[in-house]
Amino acid sequence: MSIELKINTQRGKRYLVITERYWDKEAKKARTKTYQNLGSLEKLQEQYLDPIAHFKEEAKRLNEEFKEKKRLIELKLDMSLTINDNVENTKNIGYVALSKIYHELFLDRFFSNKQRYSKKNFNISNIMKLLVFQRILYPSSKRSTWENKDLFFENSSFSLEDVYRCLSEVNTYSHDIVKHLYSHTLKNYSVEKETLYYDVTNYYFEIDKEDEIRKKGFSKEKRSDPIIQMGLFIDENQIPISYKLFPGNTHDTKTLIPILNEVKNQLGFIKTIVVAGKGLNSNENKINLVKASNGYIFSEKILGANKDLCTFVLDEKDYQCYSSTYRFKSRIVKKPVFVTSDKGRIKYVLEEKQVVVYSEKYANRIKHKRELTLTKANNLIKNISAYNKATHYGAAKYIANLSFDKNTGEILNDVENQLFIDEERIAKEEVFDGYYVIVTSEINKSDSEIFTSYHGLYKIEDQFKITKHEFKTRPVYLSRQDRIEAHFLTCYISLVLIRLLSIKLGNKYSIEQITKSLKNTTVSHIGQNYYVTNYVDEVILEIQKQLGIVLTKKYLSEGDIRTLVGSVKKH
Repeated sequence: MSIELKINTQRGKRYLVITERYWDKEAKKARTKTYQNLGSLEKLQEQYLDPIAHFKEEAKRLNEEFKEKKRLIELKLDMSLTINDNVENTKNIGYVALSKIYHELFLDRFFSNKQRYSKKNFNISNIMKLLVFQRILYPSSKRSTWENKDLFFENSSFSLEDVYRCLSEVNTYSHDIVKHLYSHTLKNYSVEKETLYYDVTNYYFEIDKEDEIRKKGFSKEKRSDPIIQMGLFIDENQIPISYKLFPGNTHDTKTLIPILNEVKNQLGFIKTIVVAGKGLNSNENKINLVKASNGYIFSEKILGANKDLCTFVLDEKDYQCYSSTYRFKSRIVKKPVFVTSDKGRIKYVLEEKQVVVYSEKYANRIKHKRELTLTKANNLIKNISAYNKATHYGAAKYIANLSFDKNTGEILNDVENQLFIDEERIAKEEVFDGYYVIVTSEINKSDSEIFTSYHGLYKIEDQFKITKHEFKTRPVYLSRQDRIEAHFLTCYISLVLIRLLSIKLGNKYSIEQITKSLKNTTVSHIGQNYYVTNYVDEVILEIQKQLGIVLTKKYLSEGDIRTLVGSVKKH
């Protein structure tokens, strides 16, 4: 409602009228009605020196009075009322920060455009918002997500079956979604295009039977269940660039080139330096990267390496102190490598830099880890019947004369009295405690540049922790392959949104802090169409400051909330 002074002209005479402009809910448009007829300007001039100026001030006073009345609302509470279990009395409004990022990336427009060519009668964008926002704030099964759809102030007029059908639909253009996300991230954020971090993790499924993508393979949780492999690329700012799913029995080294080729073809990357751990280090990957004018920075095993490298590592000559914590040295080598292809075994000569690093902190960590493993080994020698491959992982290598049944994988009973700790092996390992080697195709980069790039690998490990622990990507309560793949797509979109929100906040807070604060930012219905806000903290204050959305008003009308929700959807 607003009050204004109007001047009307009738038969050559001017009349002053105070009008009231208001919103007609039924007609859904603004209307104007007469609030007070003041009379002709000629007669009013007999009373007032400047009637127009006087009544403009009067209209201003009425507006202020109206605002004050609107600000001070008197609610009548019926103390006999009980809670209605069919109504969501507490709703989340912290999600509007995520909604702002969602709309900044034009995901709503993307899904709307896809909807035009689809015969689906459900709103794809509305369902995807529910799946993504709840994955970040209230991760659960698709059924539970749908049952709690009224937690947000969004249009949720769709069925559970619509949710499942939506998963199948978006999976058909998942590559387009990844490309769209990257394109719009590039417009608004600083993306590092040359150096990309890559790693692989896996997600287990508590099922007995394998299928096309859920296969038994090496599980990082040491489980025997079928798994799915996920390869993920991020940049130096921890912005997700792309991902790809692989059957669980795919070796880590076999995942890199397929996803990198997709990244280059879809996203237009020219040269990419891939930074990855030793699990991705293979001659085949190195050759494929170099042949495609890309580069690599990998770690390499020292134990089991050739004698020349071991001698170079242990030779104390030429080590330079990088800081009080690290010292390193390097050399450039040309080494012959062999790769098997359709044409047979082909020889290449790789020129690469080897950077040897020593860290006392790393040495202490290795020693501590070995001590724990040796404790397992000693316990195993004392009680072979308690052997379990998962709980005794790594212990077997320190036990001499240990042998296993080829069929069952169990320890052979006839070796029980011949087992002892392999001290010779321990001694060979100890001389390399604290050392590790970084190998790279980028021979013109300085040792410190290579060292710094490699140590950024923790960034991608953090992203996997977010998906597994914060987003609870597993367990997956789906059986159809297309819907399982779409589940991981929603998790990927969720990761992009929360990372971009973290960047907007200056990376001052952990993802755990941000999600906790957004989850806690709720409002409770207190009567009529009014709500009370339940929570605020420094994260919410920073979100309010950086994103320009007000989340700290103590009391809100339903109209205020609708305005807030709508404001973040404007492009």
